[in-house]
Amino acid sequence: MEPQNADLLFTIAQLGGIFVGFGALIGLSRDRGVGLHDLTMIRAVVMMGLFTLIGALIPVGIDAYDVEANLVWQISGGILFLVNLASIYVQFADSDIRKSYAAYARQNLFRAIFFWGVMEGSSQLLMISIIAGVFAALADAFYITVLIINLFQAAFLLVSQVYDQNKDDEPTESI
Repeated sequence: MEPQNADLLFTIAQLGGIFVGFGALIGLSRDRGVGLHDLTMIRAVVMMGLFTLIGALIPVGIDAYDVEANLVWQISGGILFLVNLASIYVQFADSDIRKSYAAYARQNLFRAIFFWGVMEGSSQLLMISIIAGVFAALADAFYITVLIINLFQAAFLLVSQVYDQNKDDEPTESI
């Protein structure tokens, strides 16, 4: 692995940790009557921060075993892809959360399309490209792009939460 990639991955891991901290701080500073949607958004920010932090460290750890460069990115992309799918499943396994998000998506269609269609869709396609070895010479760039997209997703959710604080139309009831 190129030294500049390792340095960049460590920086991205630190940024992921910041999002974990922000999400946790927001969650802990709230009143007890947090709505299900707000709680879901806070959890998503924390999960994305952890996803970014872990994702940034995976290739560094694999590279420590002197694995061939393209294989480092393919293995890392595969692990990241599975972690991403697992985090989506965990987030939506609860039927109340699915209903809450569906109500929110109906009220904020553009945000939902941008988040899931543009950002998440691009991220998934890049991870699949890495795993499949498509454009292998760009695997490191694709991987880093996935992590950056994930940071943008976490920031997007935080900004959406701040914006929604001034709204009275919470899509679900408090828990």
